[in-house]
Amino acid sequence: MRTTSLTIAALAAVLALGGLTAYAAGPDGKPRPTAEQRQADYFAKADTNKDGAISPDEFKASGDVAMQHMIARMEKRLAQLKAMTPEARHAKAAARFTKMDVNKDGKLEQNEWALPIRMPHGGKPG
Repeated sequence: MRTTSLTIAALAAVLALGGLTAYAAGPDGKPRPTAEQRQADYFAKADTNKDGAISPDEFKASGDVAMQHMIARMEKRLAQLKAMTPEARHAKAAARFTKMDVNKDGKLEQNEWALPIRMPHGGKPG
């Protein structure tokens, strides 16, 4: 009996790790960088003179660069949304609804509405 329990526990752990591995991969299948990797990369980019520290001027400049990247991503997303037909928007809404309707009763209760879900573009439903 104990062997069966250990086998089931090991199988559950393997399945859970497989799920985490799938989540750790981005849409292109490549591993997503960790928060620490993103932070180190951002620091390296902000430290333009490579002295191992970020000056007030580098800090301001890095904020400007980040803002430009954010604006570019938003403009790209806006263009995608504008290009969508009403039918495509309705199909996406139906798919989102189905994903959010956790108990599959055909309606959204408050607790389902509040659940965060991953959207294809990396955001959350608004």
